[in-house]
Formats: sequence, structure tokens, C-alpha cells
Amino acid sequence: MTTETPPAAGPRPAVHPLTSTTHRPRPTAFLRALGLTWVDAVGLGVLLVAAAGYLFNLGGWLITDDEGSYFYQSWRISLGEVPYRDFLTPQLPLFMGVGGLVQRVFGPDPVPLRVLSVCLVLGAGWAFYRVLRRLTTPSIALVGLAAFLAHPDVYAVGRVYRPEPYMLFFIALGLWAFMRAEERARRRWLVLSGLLFGLGVLTKLFGALALGGLGLYVLLGPGARGQGPGTEDGGRKTEDGGWNRDYGTGNTKYGLRITHYGPFSLQSLIINLQSLVFLGLPAVLVAGGVMGVFLLVVPETWTAVFGHQLMQGSQLSRWDVLVKGIEFYGVYFTQYAPLLVFALPMAVQVWREGGRRTLLAWQLPTLIAFILLSRELWPRHLVYLAPALVGLWALSLEPMLAWTRRGFLLVAVVGAIILPWVFKDNEVAHYSERGTWRIAAFLAAEVGPHGSFLADYPELNFYAQRPTGYAAASLSQGAASSGQITGARLAQELDAMGGTAVALEMSDFSQTRFLRDRAQFLAYLDQNFRPLGIFQRNHQVYQIYRRKGAPAPGPELNFGDQLTLFTGGPYQDSVPSGGSMMVGLRFGVRPPGGLDQRPPLTEDYVAFLHLRDAEGNQWGQGDGALTDSNRKLTSEWVPGELNSDRIRLNVRPGAPPGVYDIMVGVYRRRDLGRLDILNSQGNPVGTEFKLAQLRVTASAAQPKPTDLGLAFPTTADLGAARLVGYSMERGEVEAGDTLRVELGWQGQRDLEGQAALSLVGPGGEVERQTFPLSLGRGEVGLRQVLFPVDADVPGGTYTLHVSLLGGAGAALGTADLGQLTVRPVAATFTRPAIAHPLRVDLGERVDLAGYDLQAETVAPGGTVNLTLYWHPQGRLTQSLKVFTHLVSPDGVIVGQRDNVPVDNTRPTTGWRPGEYIVDRYSIPVPATARAGRYELRVGLYDPLANERLPVQVDGQPAPDGQVVLQTVEVRP
Repeated sequence: MTTETPPAAGPRPAVHPLTSTTHRPRPTAFLRALGLTWVDAVGLGVLLVAAAGYLFNLGGWLITDDEGSYFYQSWRISLGEVPYRDFLTPQLPLFMGVGGLVQRVFGPDPVPLRVLSVCLVLGAGWAFYRVLRRLTTPSIALVGLAAFLAHPDVYAVGRVYRPEPYMLFFIALGLWAFMRAEERARRRWLVLSGLLFGLGVLTKLFGALALGGLGLYVLLGPGARGQGPGTEDGGRKTEDGGWNRDYGTGNTKYGLRITHYGPFSLQSLIINLQSLVFLGLPAVLVAGGVMGVFLLVVPETWTAVFGHQLMQGSQLSRWDVLVKGIEFYGVYFTQYAPLLVFALPMAVQVWREGGRRTLLAWQLPTLIAFILLSRELWPRHLVYLAPALVGLWALSLEPMLAWTRRGFLLVAVVGAIILPWVFKDNEVAHYSERGTWRIAAFLAAEVGPHGSFLADYPELNFYAQRPTGYAAASLSQGAASSGQITGARLAQELDAMGGTAVALEMSDFSQTRFLRDRAQFLAYLDQNFRPLGIFQRNHQVYQIYRRKGAPAPGPELNFGDQLTLFTGGPYQDSVPSGGSMMVGLRFGVRPPGGLDQRPPLTEDYVAFLHLRDAEGNQWGQGDGALTDSNRKLTSEWVPGELNSDRIRLNVRPGAPPGVYDIMVGVYRRRDLGRLDILNSQGNPVGTEFKLAQLRVTASAAQPKPTDLGLAFPTTADLGAARLVGYSMERGEVEAGDTLRVELGWQGQRDLEGQAALSLVGPGGEVERQTFPLSLGRGEVGLRQVLFPVDADVPGGTYTLHVSLLGGAGAALGTADLGQLTVRPVAATFTRPAIAHPLRVDLGERVDLAGYDLQAETVAPGGTVNLTLYWHPQGRLTQSLKVFTHLVSPDGVIVGQRDNVPVDNTRPTTGWRPGEYIVDRYSIPVPATARAGRYELRVGLYDPLANERLPVQVDGQPAPDGQVVLQTVEVRP
């Protein structure tokens, strides 16, 4: 058994300060315990800085075609499906299996998978650094580590879910294990290296090229000069406390050899072949064994994985493949010329010198494989060579350490390579888009929770969490152009799974553009689907199709012939009082004359959300300007554009638990004017629509009384509860109108009872409104009460009181809310003279007694002056609105006025039975109105329910809840 001894005393070799370790501080006890040096600590600092750069804005950009399909496929694995059998994928099982496991743990979220890629690249960087530490000086190894992590291809693949980070991780660890095998001359390290390379092949087939380069190194040897890097420094002690060995004769410390460094001989060939077996056999057993199992269990594996590679470019001649490969080399050299002009000459130099540094150089001959590949090639396919090229570049910097003024030159060379990479990486890191979640939300709502759809990019299926077909799961340019995926196959799968939507990108780079039978596929779409509109996803534009005959997922609302609301809904079923949540909405430019005739919008619109109870009280609100994925307002939307948006709905603190309605509407940003919701006949049915119901739960933390936002704080003790504040919408009200009062309460003990609002005058109480009040001890809550003032209440000044009531209805405690002025309203019970008397019943409680029309002819740009005579037959508990429409001969509303009767001064809740209400309207006529006879239509509707009152004319029901009064002639 041999032992190592320090070199004999002799002339001390000339050692440069940058490489000498004589005067360097010894590592701390902590670093020594970890087996690290100060240089290693600096390397870890480089990794931390790189980690910050890799993790920055990691989820900002999601438009990645290949990664998106991998997201989808690993999601299907997390659901229990088997690759190759249940969905098509050309990727290898280790990569896909890890992705499925991560999604099973963290759910269908892209960020954890990307974080794992970052960790793998950082791990590969550290292993690469440890390899360089054995080939060069520590400072050069640090530079190589920084360059490897800044390499644009490494950075690009390291921030996404792709197989390259997995491959880099395993081949870098494999190189490190191989060098350990050479240093320690133990074949178990050689076996470990082979296993690691086998795992690299199981993540991406290009990992076999890295293994092939290592095999060339083992078989052909580090060089015939018998000189290894271990003898270059005279055998001095290394920085990590070990001794360099003489690898020139082969290490036999443990009675065996790993690699022969001497002149070629039969013995050296046998040694190298033995090492090749110990390296290659584990790799073959791992990669071949796993793939063999899949081939036996899932026969589709061969076609899915290897057929994908072999079919791509199969139509090219050998000459075409050769030219394509040479062009690929040219593209890569142009992109990385500053790196290659150093790395390639260094490869020649280390081949001439021999030694372990040829480990990096022997990776380069594997480039010849790309002349033989017929598939489409991209620079990222050479990312497996990044360690070798960066390592050779780093070795080329060594001579500069001994040059005069070496510092400036070294910094200049390093900066010329790394800084442009860092700037490019920084640009990539700042990429951000908001279109992916929008189109995914649109498609998910379009097909429903159990539906499916076909997309140019399967990533949309992943983000929408909706399945697609077997072949569509791996739709790509290569698979389409090779004929592995055809339009006929996509159509067959779409019909078989009952897909109701299709999303195709419209650019020349879309996946379906490369289908060999694309014309037949488009004909299939025209026959079975209809265009719904276009969706902008950052720079991509998609055409969205809906299957003919498929029902819409919900009511599609026409907002003023400007926008279509394809419904929407909250992202959760409940929210705590005082909390907030996002509500999704799907909008599109309204098609008055078909998809091809959608005009551009000229206004910027804002969507609003109101949270209302059954009495119409508002308990929450959210407003948001409608924008597309490029942050463009509606006035910049293109004709036919579709969009999804999210608006935050804020619930008022103190809102009582219960079920509420989410109301949605749209208003103009310019003047806050609301858009009417039009029915199928083009008639307004209100300005708000009940989108969904939402349950408000008790808040975990009680709000403070000041959080309730009440205008008048107070501390009135009413016994079981305290009144902590109140608000009134106004200080005077007309008789017959309704006053909204907000009351803030704090329970002093558990309370289940009633309270009352009372209007008290000089003669006593004239009006009372009771309401339930439920509070827990210490609970702070808000209540809204609609207080109707009877139409018969005399005008004057009254006091408004609030009281807690006992079991017999007696007040247990009372608080004064201040004075309220009631304005009397004169009522006319004598029938006025009516030019056009009618006998029209609306909702059994209101009669339209007739109307007056100032003129039956009007010029474009003029005004139709109309007077309506209402004759209520009973009390009305709802505040109704009147609509008046001027309708063109082709059924389009060209002029209208909607409001509470008598210019918003006589709400229907204050109408007295038997009186006559004179209600005047001035309806504008557009200056662009064409000559012709226009119908004048009127009616009443409930703005909260968006429902019109039924109409009977002369005892016969009238369609669509409206009365056609007569025609008006428009002429110049």
C-alpha cells in the first residue's frame, strides 16, 4: 500500500500571489467542519447572488410553448394518468415524473416547478465549480462559476420548467463524481458517475451526448505525454489541505487504475476499456432499464419519444440535413462568438498538452451529432455543452494571471463576456405579461367546470385546468410538421371528448400552422364551430371558436350595443365581513351586425360591482377600468376583441353575515353615465345584473366603531347594545319617498331582538319601521334600514329616533338621530285633459291613462316632447323607473330617456292611489337619424330585478312589457 509524502525540499517554484495559498488565512472552524475554504465561501456568495437573479419575477412571463405543454403533461401525471398511454409526450419519464410529483404536492402552479429548476441549475453550477477547482486555480474557478450561471441559455432554461436544468444537474454531478473517481482511484465513484449520467439521459436524450464526450475521454485517454495536471505545480500542497497526486502514471493507491495517462499501449487500452465499462454500464442499466419497462408496459412509448425525434425533418435529404446542421453551427457561433474565440483554441491547447483538462475538450466532438439530426435545432439544444465551453474559456484566462498589468486585462476580458450576458439575462428577467390568466379564465368559463377544449398551446389547458385530447397534449411545431400530429387526429379527439371551444393563434408561428392537413382542419372548424371573437395575449392573438349548437355557459348581456358581458363570477363562495375578494368578468365588443361588423369602441368603460341585500341595501363595492392584456382601455380595443378581467369587491366592515347578491354594471369613464342592459329586442331592462350570490361570514377580528365609516359617531347606551354611530343619506325627504339610514351597533350582551326607527312630530309618532337586530357580546355590526315616509305625512320638521324594543314592543332605550324635514307633495286626483287617452294596465297597480305629444314630426337632431299620465290604483312598495324609447324602422333604439318619474322627484313608492301623475320627457333624436317613421315605446321596470312590469292594453297582454304609443316621422 502506497503512502503520500510531501515533495522533497528544493528550489521553491515561482508561484503568483493570486494562485499561492501560503499567506492566505486559514478557514474558520465552521468552514472546516463543512469541508469548505474561504474561496468556497465566496463561491457560495456567488450562488446566492445568482439565486436572487434567477428567482426575480419568476412568474412574470408565462408564454412559453414547450414549457406549457410540460406543465400540462405533469399536471395529468399528478392526477394519476400515465405518460405515453394517456397522453402524448416526447419527454422522458424522470423529468415528467418529478414534475407530476411536485404538482401533486403543491398543486397546479408553475412557480414551484420553476423554483425547482432554479435549484437544479444552482446545484449544477456548484458541481461545475468543484470540477474547475480540480483543473485550475480557485480564482479562475470562481470566474467560471459566475460565467456558467450568467450564460444566457443556462439562465433561460433555468427559470422555466424544462428538462435541461435536470440534465445539467445530473451531468455536472456526474463530472464531479468522475473526477473523484480519478483522484481516489475507486470504482464506486466511477459507478456513481455512470448512474448520474444515466439519470441525465432519463431527463433529456441530449444527456447521452455529454456521456459520450466523457466516454471519449476515458477511451482515448487524457493524452500521450504522460503529464497530468497533478504534476504541473511540482506536487505542492493544495489550498484545501490535500496533496496533488501524480496522475501521469495512474494512481494505484488502492490497487487499481481508473484512467491511464501514459503512452498508448495494450495495457492502457485495457485499463481504459475497464473504466469505460464501469462508467457506461450503470448509465445504460439506469436509462435503458427504465425505458425498457415503459416500452414493455406502455408500447406507445417508442412512437411518442423516439418517433418524435425520428419523424422530424424526415422529408429532408441527407444534404439538406448537412446544410441545416452547418447553418446551425453558424448561428450558434454568431451568438456566442466572444466565448468561442477563447474556448475553441483552448480546447486545441489542452489536447496538445494532455492531462485531465481534456475532460472538457472531449465534449466538443459530440457536436458532430447535430450534422446528423434532421429535427429542428435551436441554440438551447447545446446547453449541455455550457460547462465544457465555459470551463475552457475560464482555463484560457490562466496565462493572464502572470501578465504585467494582468488585472485590467483580466477584468476587461471577463467583463466583455459576462456583462453582456448579465444585461441580456436582466432583460429576460423583467419580461412580464398579464394575458395568460385572462385567456385561461375566459376559456375555463367558456367550457364550464367539466368541459374541454383544444388550444394551439396545451399550456392554456394547464392554466385553465381543463383537459385536451391525447395528441393535442403535445402539440408543437415539430410534431405537426413531421406528421406525428395531424389535423384529422385533432378533430377526431376534439369530437370524442366533446370539446366545445377552440383557441388558435393567428400568427405564422402558431403550432397548427405547421399541420400537413391544415386546410382540411380549418374546413372542419368552419363546419362545426363559429368564431366568437379574438383574444390578445400580449404579442399573441387568438381566434376563439365555440361549437355550433353548444349552449352559452350563461346569459350574455348586451350593454348598450357596446359590450357583451359573457357573465363571470367570484373566485370563492364566501368572504368575511370587512374582507375582499376578486370577481372575474368576461367581456367582448358587442356585435350589432355580426362578428365581421363589430365597430371599434370610442369610449373607455368601467365595470362596477355592488353587493346588495334583498332590500337593495349596498354592502360592498368594486370598480375597475376595463383593460386588455396590454393594459389598453376599451377605446383602444380592436373590433371583435374578447377579454377577461378581475375586479376586487370590498365588503364593508360590520356587514352582517348572510347571503348577498353581486350586481354588475358598466359606466362611461368620461361622464359616469351607465350603459343600459338591452334585451333581445334591444330594449333596456336596467343597468345592473345579478351576477352571482355571495355568502358573507363573520369576521375573525371585530372591527372598531371607527371602521364602520359612519358620518356621526356617538355612544348611546340602549341597554343590551350601544349605538356607536349613524348616517343618513340626506336631511330632508319628500312625503312618499324612502330614506336610507345606517346604524352602527356594539353588543353589550348577546342580543336577539328588534329595533325600530321612528319619526316623531309635535303630536307624537307618525311613522315607524321595525327591523331585527342580532348581536353577540362585544360584536360590532352595521345595519342599513330603509325608512319609508308615507305620502300622507304632513310637511314639516320631525325628529328621527332609534330604539331597542322589548318583548311587548315597548322601547327599552332610545337615541335621537336628529331632525328630518318632510316636504309635502301636492297630489291631483282630478283627471286632466289628455290628448291621447289610453286604457293600459301595468302590473295591476298602475294605469297609463294616456299621453300628450307636442309634435308628430321631428327633424334629425331635434327632440320628441312627450307627456305621460300615470294613474296608480294601489300602493307601490318598489321604486320603479320609466323608460321611453324612440325605435327606428329596423328595430334599433335611436333615442331614449330612463329615470324615476317626474324628473326623479316622484318615486313610485310615494304615489297615492287614485291620483294623476303628470310625467314629462324630452327624447333626443340623433342628427344622423334617417328619414322614416319611428315608434314611440314606454313602460315601467324594477331597476333592482331588471324586470319590466307586465302590460295589458285594452285587456290584452302586450309583448315585452312595453306600450307602443304611436309613430313619429323623422324628416329633414
